[in-house]
Amino acid sequence: MFNLAKMVVLAVFFSSLLSSGVLSTEHDVSPEEIIDHIKYLSSDELNGREAGSAGAEKAARYISDEFKKLNLKPYGDKGSYYQEFTFKSGSEFGEDNLFQIISAQDQIELELESEYLPLDYSNNAIGNGSMVFVGYGISAPELDHDDYKDVDVQGKYVLAMRYTPDWNDKGNKFNNYAPFRKKIRMAKEKGAKGIIFFTPPGFDEEIDFKKLQMGRGIKNRGVQVFIVRRNIAMKLLNVSLEKLEQLKNDPESYEVPNVKLNLRTDLKPIKKTTSNVAGIIEGSDPVLKNEIIVIGAHYDHIGSDFAYSRSDSNNESDQIHNGADDNASGVAGLLELAEYFSDKRESLKRSILFIAFSGEELGLLGSNYFVEHSKNTNEKIVAMINMDMIGRMSNNKLIILGADTSPQWKEIIDRSNSNTDLKVKLNETAFAPSDQLAFYLKDIPVLQFFTGLHEDYHTTNDHWEYINQDGQVEILKLVSNIVLELDCRDKRIAFNKLDDSQRTIRGFKVYLGTIPDYTSEENGVSLVGVRNGSPADAAGMISRDIIISFDGKEINDIYDYVDALNEVDAGKTTKITVLRESKKINLDIIPEMRNKQNSQ
Repeated sequence: MFNLAKMVVLAVFFSSLLSSGVLSTEHDVSPEEIIDHIKYLSSDELNGREAGSAGAEKAARYISDEFKKLNLKPYGDKGSYYQEFTFKSGSEFGEDNLFQIISAQDQIELELESEYLPLDYSNNAIGNGSMVFVGYGISAPELDHDDYKDVDVQGKYVLAMRYTPDWNDKGNKFNNYAPFRKKIRMAKEKGAKGIIFFTPPGFDEEIDFKKLQMGRGIKNRGVQVFIVRRNIAMKLLNVSLEKLEQLKNDPESYEVPNVKLNLRTDLKPIKKTTSNVAGIIEGSDPVLKNEIIVIGAHYDHIGSDFAYSRSDSNNESDQIHNGADDNASGVAGLLELAEYFSDKRESLKRSILFIAFSGEELGLLGSNYFVEHSKNTNEKIVAMINMDMIGRMSNNKLIILGADTSPQWKEIIDRSNSNTDLKVKLNETAFAPSDQLAFYLKDIPVLQFFTGLHEDYHTTNDHWEYINQDGQVEILKLVSNIVLELDCRDKRIAFNKLDDSQRTIRGFKVYLGTIPDYTSEENGVSLVGVRNGSPADAAGMISRDIIISFDGKEINDIYDYVDALNEVDAGKTTKITVLRESKKINLDIIPEMRNKQNSQ
């Protein structure tokens, strides 16, 4: 009886929506226009739209020009469509860098960039001292390997090979010890002043050293960090290539006699500027126009940066990550919906804000900036709908995330999908790493539309030819139906804060329930939130805490934090130290075992 009654109510409601024009049986979205937008945004001319680049600026200009054509009201800074912000993109060299080798025979000063390079992990310092060769710089007694055994590195510099002893082995049991940051931390914990890396025999050296300067989000580790050419390492060790090959296969740590180093590091942060692009259609209702529905998509991608690529960097014929699906497809959807609703502006009650975000690939920079600098707007937002990778739909399958962020979402989606051929899979979580997360953390109901990962994700093969424009038309029909129902409702939909079961799967050993702020330049890991009922919540951690120590390990940035998470045991009380309003607070936290329902 209940089910029959519910069906009758839904039928009546659906009929009223159709008659009022809320649900559209016809749609003006053009598959040809979708492809035209994607072709331009993913063209080589834009060079992959890396945030802060000329290509990203061209994309922003293209989007703002489209907004202007559609007569959207600017919603950026100083009456423009642009909301500008700055971020650290890496480091450049100051005037006081030096790598000097002093031996009994001579004194050699290396040439910056061609023979040596200070890495972004380095602090700015002046130092001198002796040097210890430490093999691969790995201390793993549990794996019966310790390059620091029987050597004293306190107050000295260590010289270490990149990679691991079993790098080419299928098992590669030392893989977890390979990253620069792990070896840097080990050297620091052993008391070294700094660490110098080189590439061992059998591995190609980078033609351009600067490709190793992965400065996004990297903070200094409190020690000097360098990389030198292999031939320089041979000079430092005073060994032949044959001897170096032996040390590679059977590393023997020892203090290098008769060598002193005189080292200076001077790195300056590179600040770049990029912009969100925002335009609004104001509603016609004198009261409801003060409420805003946000439709968003990020327009940045990873450019030609192979540090964040899934492609082979040796492919010289194609170095541009065009990002047709990620996320030219979402931006094309944003522009088509802006055109669709622009034609309906007189019938809209609420206002619709269209935002193309920048810096999503760098850690949701643009969306976090928007919600942190648009506090009055946050209070007015009814819901946020995000489109990220909606161009590769297969078999009419669509994923919608965030379905539990409002108790009304599921029924709205069901009704709105009644006139499409989409097979919708609902995912309750809002914690997927895209721009809707920034809004969810401000207690705003969100949805993310997504057609799934594919083998071309973050590769140089994400081209417009693979876009399913007809499928994207169906997705935009569904989005517009949802927006139209949000617009016609008497009251805004309710927000539902997700409980601890609504989490994404990440590669961490344990779970704490912290949500890092990837935009923060504070030393440590600043939090934008803590999940309800999580270990972090139970420990008393709150939004804007800055984690500076975990399990006795210094936390400089997110990489230190990830490493530390993988080194503690679930169920064991662990010390965590946070800065809260500049005061140190020591807390006890009990990590949980990571499983399919939880993450960081």
